[in-house]
Amino acid sequence: MLAFGRRTAGKRAVSVLGCQGMPYRFFFSYARETYKASQLGTENFLDQFFNDLTSQVALLTGEAIKEVGTRDVDFLRTSDNWGPDLVARMQDSAVLVCVLSPHYLKSLPCGRELGLFRERLVQLDGQLGGDKQRILPVFWVDEPYCHQALLPHVKEFLKTLQLTEKGLPEDYPKVGIINFYGEGKKNTFGIRSHLAERIKTLSELPQLPKLAINSDFNGLPSFFERRESGGDERVARGPLGTNVVYAIATRDEAGNVPTAATYGEKAEEWRPFADKPNRTIGLLTQTALTDAGQRDAEYRVLSLSEDLLVRIKKAREVNSPVLMILDQASLHLETIKKRLADYDGYDAPHIGLVTAGGTVADEPLLPEIFAAKYSASRPHHVWTVPPTTEAYERSVSDVVSALRSVLQKLSGPTVPLPSSTVPGL
Repeated sequence: MLAFGRRTAGKRAVSVLGCQGMPYRFFFSYARETYKASQLGTENFLDQFFNDLTSQVALLTGEAIKEVGTRDVDFLRTSDNWGPDLVARMQDSAVLVCVLSPHYLKSLPCGRELGLFRERLVQLDGQLGGDKQRILPVFWVDEPYCHQALLPHVKEFLKTLQLTEKGLPEDYPKVGIINFYGEGKKNTFGIRSHLAERIKTLSELPQLPKLAINSDFNGLPSFFERRESGGDERVARGPLGTNVVYAIATRDEAGNVPTAATYGEKAEEWRPFADKPNRTIGLLTQTALTDAGQRDAEYRVLSLSEDLLVRIKKAREVNSPVLMILDQASLHLETIKKRLADYDGYDAPHIGLVTAGGTVADEPLLPEIFAAKYSASRPHHVWTVPPTTEAYERSVSDVVSALRSVLQKLSGPTVPLPSSTVPGL
């Protein structure tokens, strides 16, 4: 479900329907199922929260309550069309208030709303050189339940936002706002007054740009959609990010070898370990990286392509580790041998290698292909084949933790980290 807050600000603007309207103070975004679940008898606590919030904003701004907020009573669902008036209202909104719940974090329309605001913020940063955040997440239900529904990139995004402040109830956001409603509306004033202050302040900042999108809104991607790790070729940034190169054959490349069935359509879909035959090397690697303090949103798969060395050097510029995952059996493939040659000739403190599971196919291939690194026993390079998933994950965690420790001590290019972030080394 959607609701909006209106801002009275001088001249009126013409909407896409040709009628006159004004910019909105805030866009109130919440899931239809959350609204239904917030009903108790004749009362709906989400209605009460919205009404309380719009009234508080009206008190601070001197605007009429009916001009501060209005709601879409049609309860748009995933397959419904977004009319041009609804899109125009969202484009005119200055602030997004996200009412977080497990329903919200699984909602396609809600993910589109958040994605649109994030894109407007990106465009604003590009035009004005940066500005304050305009997205205000509030936990409607208890924070732990919301976190269970978060995808890694959404969780990482929320970490960048300040979720509480002095003056709010001490048990918020661990205890969601709905728990403050029902019995005499206990302690709700502090929550809505602080949120209303933020809405007033942020809505008076330079206006966010509008996006050039189809007015029906249906083609906009949802920020809550699961992202494939291999689909993003950008380089991870900072010591807590990791760039992973899977030097592993695909099923098509493996051909008719006896172990061909364990390879997948992508290199990271290889399943090499007998103790956990359904676990892909990609999943095992990400689990180990998380144990080593991996920043969830900064995991990148770098394809084993001709420009691999260029991207490895780019990772060094932004002080981010590069981890090579090696399958010795795949070294028989000429394409993999050729693309690893440049890697062997480049040495830097941010790169490491871990041999993955499986059987040693041809040990002499290692000194042949890795003439420099193997013969010199390069630090942070594990050449032995781990017998189990546990041994593999331990090797990945140890190597990446060591690389991060080195990078954080270097005086070279770095990416600033939030002061609250403590590396898990």
